[in-house]
Amino acid sequence: MSIESDLKKDGIEVTQKLDTLRINSIARNVSIKLCDTFPEFHLNQNELFIKLSRLNMYKAKMPEGMAEANYFYKNTSIYFNEHIQDEDLEEFAIHECIHYLQEIKDKRNYLVRMGLCDYTEFKIYGLGLNEAAVQLMASKVNGIPKEYVKYFRN
Repeated sequence: MSIESDLKKDGIEVTQKLDTLRINSIARNVSIKLCDTFPEFHLNQNELFIKLSRLNMYKAKMPEGMAEANYFYKNTSIYFNEHIQDEDLEEFAIHECIHYLQEIKDKRNYLVRMGLCDYTEFKIYGLGLNEAAVQLMASKVNGIPKEYVKYFRN
């Protein structure tokens, strides 16, 4: 199946490719923020920038109810909902860039792992847990305060 048909199946219709200058700006700022927020990871800001600047990024029409941004591992691209203002792209990019940095592919370019999520068996394990971990990291990078919710009776 082609990338275009995969995107179409998900209801994503590309309207604009982000230019290199904009992608580099996002990559630079995201790499700085990740390094500043997580010094204990000993990330190399320059290496992160180089890796993130190789991502393709697009604005697209996306179906109602879909996330505002999506990392698509099959073509190493991030798709932003076209209604997101340019100055807000970086905030949404952080989450998707973390997904990109987590991925491990085999020699045939098939996804094997994405962080805590294992794609090697017949069932996918750890998807929800990984999404929660990425959301927590992105919230920390974006300076969103923690919110505690109790879902059980005591």
